[in-house]
Amino acid sequence: MIIPCRDAGGYRQFKFKLGNKYHCGRDRNVKSGEPIYSVKNGKVIFSGDISGFGSYGAMGGVVMIESDDNHHTILYGHIKPFVLKNDIIRKGDLIGRVIKYEYRNGDKIIRADHLHWGDWIHGGIPTTKMGYVIYEDLKNWDDPNKNLGA
Repeated sequence: MIIPCRDAGGYRQFKFKLGNKYHCGRDRNVKSGEPIYSVKNGKVIFSGDISGFGSYGAMGGVVMIESDDNHHTILYGHIKPFVLKNDIIRKGDLIGRVIKYEYRNGDKIIRADHLHWGDWIHGGIPTTKMGYVIYEDLKNWDDPNKNLGA
């Protein structure tokens, strides 16, 4: 089985609620620099920066791979991408590395390197690319551990 990276214990689960929004993936606790591997064969449909995937809510790296069967788009967030849009990817290919991730909690700076891993079912680019979505947007997201392996 291929998983995107080893997990030292995720801290945000799928459907975790924060305020009025829901977490649309799982956060895998890994250190900055850890390699990230594709869990499916497919095509890169997005590789670039998206707001909220960098430290302090800034821009950060995201890769989205649509599976060959077009049933899943797998989102890998908080990474430095090594692949480009339209690249053909095989299961197990190295697609990037986890970036350093920090946020502020009052006066404290918290280090929380992790991979945000999401599964957008039905393929294509998700209507929202953020890590948190309103409930209506959650219906097309699924728990990546359920469909893609833990």
